[in-house]
Amino acid sequence: MNHLLVDELGELAQEATLAALFGADGRHFVTSYPHPPRHEVLEQGNLPNLAPLLYAEQALTHHVVAVVTTNGLEMLTVPRHGAPAEASYTIDDSMRVADVVQRVCRLSRTTLLLLCGPASDLADLADHVASGLAVETSVVTIATDGLDGHQLSVEMARATATRAAERTVEVLRLWRFHHSRARR
Repeated sequence: MNHLLVDELGELAQEATLAALFGADGRHFVTSYPHPPRHEVLEQGNLPNLAPLLYAEQALTHHVVAVVTTNGLEMLTVPRHGAPAEASYTIDDSMRVADVVQRVCRLSRTTLLLLCGPASDLADLADHVASGLAVETSVVTIATDGLDGHQLSVEMARATATRAAERTVEVLRLWRFHHSRARR
């Protein structure tokens, strides 16, 4: 369970949700979400209702946004739980930019990096950044050429939602694989 959702007495915070799936074979999945459930549900059966869990997972994509500007680097870390954190860096060297982005991604253990900047610099920078990240971290590039602040926000939201949907499909495929193996 996420410790950010548990108060000092070990109780789940009132505004949070605890989700758990338990299999007859002892396998289990337990997670928590920072938002209250739409309604309380307790189900027992062979096939769990995964829709609320998948919806919550899609809304909670942990990611880091790195925007390369003429003045340096603007970064935003958006955790699954808790408040986003902003940071600004004045950096001229693209290799140094890659080092800073890698460091922030590793420290925050992110699984998604949105790397935004001029198209001319983006491919090389993405290669340098990706070479120092964990294998499970996806790097999505967004060229900022000709985009205003609103358009960039829309592109970042779209990229984050797309990655969340891809992760959901991966989870469903994995669940289907394990479920089919358990029946044999």
